[in-house]
Amino acid sequence: MSDIRGSFWSHSCTWTDLLVPVSLDTGRDDLDPSDGWTGRWIAKWKYAGDEIAGPVRYLGQVPVAS
Repeated sequence: MSDIRGSFWSHSCTWTDLLVPVSLDTGRDDLDPSDGWTGRWIAKWKYAGDEIAGPVRYLGQVPVAS
């Protein structure tokens, strides 16, 4: 049996459900926004039940409609 406490269906969530308020200074010193950052920074998402990780520059190619 899986533990689903704190989970919600993606079709019923809103932006405020996804918001985690943090200070703008949190982690700022660890970021490197110099040229080429979209190739260095990694994003994770789920697609067809699998977790996928890849450079931020590819986020525009993620098939979010399906």
